This record gives sequence, structure tokens and C-alpha cells, in this order.
Amino acid sequence: MRHALRTALATAVVAGVALTPVVTATTALAAPSVSAAKTTTENRYSGYPVYLAKGYVAVLRNRVSDGGPEAWIRAVKPDWQRGDDYMGRLMAKLDLDHRNATVDGLRLTLDNADGDVPLLKFTGAGESRTIMFPERRNDVDGVLVRTVPLKGGLTAMVYRHGDQHVYYGATILKGKDNEEIGHLTAGGGHALRDTKVFAGIRVTLDFQGKVTSVQDQGSGGQGPTTPVGTDLGKRKLADGTYGELWKKGAGWYELELSAKDGKPRGSVTAGGPKGWAENGEQVGGMWVGLNNAGKVGSWLNKSAGFDAGDIEYTKGCTAYRTSGSPFEGLSLRLSNGPKGAVAEVLDAKNGTVYDTLSTADREGVLGGARVKDLEPGRPTFQMRVHGGQIPWDIVKFPKKPTKCATTPDGKSATGAGATAQTATTGVRIVPKGAVAAGAEVEGGKGGNTALVAGGAGLASVGVAGLGFAALRRRAARR
Repeated sequence: MRHALRTALATAVVAGVALTPVVTATTALAAPSVSAAKTTTENRYSGYPVYLAKGYVAVLRNRVSDGGPEAWIRAVKPDWQRGDDYMGRLMAKLDLDHRNATVDGLRLTLDNADGDVPLLKFTGAGESRTIMFPERRNDVDGVLVRTVPLKGGLTAMVYRHGDQHVYYGATILKGKDNEEIGHLTAGGGHALRDTKVFAGIRVTLDFQGKVTSVQDQGSGGQGPTTPVGTDLGKRKLADGTYGELWKKGAGWYELELSAKDGKPRGSVTAGGPKGWAENGEQVGGMWVGLNNAGKVGSWLNKSAGFDAGDIEYTKGCTAYRTSGSPFEGLSLRLSNGPKGAVAEVLDAKNGTVYDTLSTADREGVLGGARVKDLEPGRPTFQMRVHGGQIPWDIVKFPKKPTKCATTPDGKSATGAGATAQTATTGVRIVPKGAVAAGAEVEGGKGGNTALVAGGAGLASVGVAGLGFAALRRRAARR
């Protein structure tokens, strides 16, 4: 086939075929014409066609095997509509090496070429537009087998996945600017049919890769019986992939995870029949979570566990421990005092509180963290990890101060009492592996003698001075 194409190209060049209409493009490679069809089958020249102006379309490709995004600018019949043949004469090609072109007064620029979703910027024919490319695909992510026009101005790009256990995926696009609005999957280990509603159009993909569309007649676009859901768009995840968020009903959400390396990765659901307030899944080296308000979060958690060199200190009648966490981008502040054991999960960049857990509210971080008693009256904080002997890594809460008198409202009875306890405990650096080893390094009990001396000196300056010293020690460690 490729030899035949090259022969046709050479024949066209030798014959001096005239370009019609006249253009100012410097690229003039010709591609063979194909007969008009309602669907387009995959070859090296096919892709997603986008109308530019009368007589011109841009055929967009974004595959790793091509070396990056490509926009093939082609001449088509003046009354071209989506679904018509688009394999007209090649007027220009934009790629990583040629990011600008002008065709018959139409100025085109390839932008964000190194991103997952490159852009084609177009000015001419009385308008300016920005057109999104399809999301970048590896060959293992499936082979484009056809592009199918649907009702309501939608288009389905159908991909074939796998060899022995074949299944199909369809990316649904909307409008002339190529907006990607959802996905369908059927066959193989998936259901025989996948049906969803996009912009009021009910679209079905079957196990043979066939796509059909009808005007949805259900209430609110949900269909007469099956709540297929409202597509809320894509959410980028911590590993660089995407999830499609769907609202299935009141307090009911589902995040469909995109395939990776040609393998489906399932979905995460919160709310709905199971009534989960929040839920999460370990997906490779990443935790992906969702709650019944539609909040999505994801974190890489390949690390072995909590950071070494945790800092412990006491302020008033409350003991604190700060550390990193297995979730990349989150840090941890544990406390234990008159209000009991409290875990604050912080944004590691700005220190804001992402979530708070306690013995009264034991689950959080979209299902990725929990407070659990491994011993009676001795709560621990746990987070999901990938690659460990068990799926949860554990850190103990600091012990409550034992020599601090408190009032009924939980405050220290006297400033002197708080200062005395602070001086006794001092600042402690918990060695690596302290949780697993059960180490509780008390000031003056086998700990660092320099720290013991420092604790005694701090007694004269009170609680405020200790807080400052702890912050300086944390800063030095970083």
C-alpha cells in the first residue's frame, strides 16, 4: 500500500498536477484521493478532520509513532461536511519541525506541541480559532480504525486495542473545535455495549467497534431508565493520565480511568447505591480518590513510608509530631492533647490543611488515610502505600504530656505548668524506623545529650522560645 502511495505521488509530481485553489504554502506533497465514505479507515494519512474555511480542512494526528502532533492541511470540496472524504490534495503539514504555515491567506500555528493536548491556532476567513488535537496516544493505546460522524455534530474516533482479547474504545468529540467530551469502551473484558449521553445524544459502542447515535428522549438527558450520567469532563491525574468524571445522580459520581499501556484501569465510584461518602483505589503507583461531592484527588505513593527525622515537640498541654507522608505533595502534623489524637494532612507547598482526621472522624484523604487503634487507647495514623509488605504504612501519634494540669476547657491551668512540661520533653528528633521499632526517645533517656541540654536551657524562655527553636530545626533539616 505504501509503495502504491509513493508511486502515485511520484506520478502526480512528474505530471505537474496544478494546485487548485492557488495557495501560498511551501509544502506541496500530494496524497492519493479516496472515494467518499461515511467513515474513514486508519492509514498513515488519516486522522481527525476539522473544517477551517471553504475548501480546506486540517487533519489532526497525535501519535507517538509519528514523532509528535501533526496537522495535515488539505483541500476539499467547497461544500465539505464532517463525514465526507477529506483525503484531498495536501497543501501544508505542521509538525515539530514546521510549526507555522500559511495557506491561501489562512495563517496556522502549532502550539503546545510537547503537551498531551497540542493546539492548532488558526486565523483567517474572518475569524480566529484555537483547535485542540486529540489526546496523545502510544501505539499500545490502540489503533484508530475509523472516524464516525454522529448526530448533534458529534464525532467518534474508534480505536482497536489488544490482539488476543480485542476490545474497542471510542473518543467522542464535539463541534468544529474538536472538544473531547467523553469515552466509551466495549468488548474484551468490558461489557458488550457501552452507552452514554453526550450533549443530548445517546451514543452506543458495541464489542465489534460499531458506533450508533440517537437523540436521547430521557428526562434531563439521562435516558428513560438507565442513569448513564452527565459528563463533567477530564481530570488530570498525578501520573500524567486522565480520568473522565461523570455525575450519575444526586451525590453519586464516577471517575473513569483512561487506559495505560493498552490496559484498562477501571473506575472509582462514590455515593450512589453503595453510599460511600468517599472512596479510592490504588492504581499502580498512584492513589486515586473521589467523594460524593465530585472532588477528585490523586497522589503518587511509591515511597516506602513516612519521612525519617520526624520532629516532635510539646506546646502547652499538647504534643506534636511533624513529618512528610507517603503521598507525594502532602505532609503531616500529628497532635495529642486534651482534644485527643488529631491528624492534619497538609499541602506540602503552602502548608494549608487538606484534610483533618481524628478518633471521632477516622477516614479521610479520599479514602487514602485513616486513624486506627492497634492497641487499646493508642491510636495510630495510617496511609496507603504502594510496594510495601502491607498496603498501609503506620505512624504513632505522640504521647500526651503527663505533667500538665488542664482546666475543663482543655487549656493549661497555669503558664508555669506548661513551661515546666515543655522543658522536660524538649524537641526530639525521631530516628528513621522509629515507628517500626517502637522507639520513643524521651529527653535524657538514651537520647541525644545535646538535645537534653537544649531542653533544659529552653525552660528559661518558655513556650514561645521552644516553638521558635522547633521551627529553626525543621528549617535546617530541609
